[in-house]
Amino acid sequence: MSLLTIIQDAYLELGLGDSAPQTVIGNADPQVKQLLALSNAEGQSFCKLQGPWGGWPELNRVYTFNLVPVGPYTGDTTSGSAVITNMSDTTGIVVGYGLAGGNIYQSATVTAVDSIAGTVTMSAVASGTDTGVSINFGQILYDLPSDIRSFV
Repeated sequence: MSLLTIIQDAYLELGLGDSAPQTVIGNADPQVKQLLALSNAEGQSFCKLQGPWGGWPELNRVYTFNLVPVGPYTGDTTSGSAVITNMSDTTGIVVGYGLAGGNIYQSATVTAVDSIAGTVTMSAVASGTDTGVSINFGQILYDLPSDIRSFV
């Protein structure tokens, strides 16, 4: 079954004319244009459905994001400060990476790295003061596949 046969069947069943259209794409007939628009809307709605009652499983693909972790490192946090000092190392830490560790809020990201001073600046202030805090860093933004429409 093709788009053309679906439109032809609907056109005749609805009594929109005596003969079915021979083309759909580029057809100037307003009723054929409307049937095409309705078909597109239904197709978009159908492809979003999940489970055994709808959707096209062929449209769903698994994509693997290869996570890029860095660390663990150690550093000192100071309550109310966004700067982690006395970093054991800054190799591999990049602005935009996420970080996790004691006294660090979950949504914090790296905003600056100073390898000479041994500091990392975060997007949020530390929630406490401590020395030698174990900190993990990792990439949090990844390029998406070019054909992605939505996440399942």
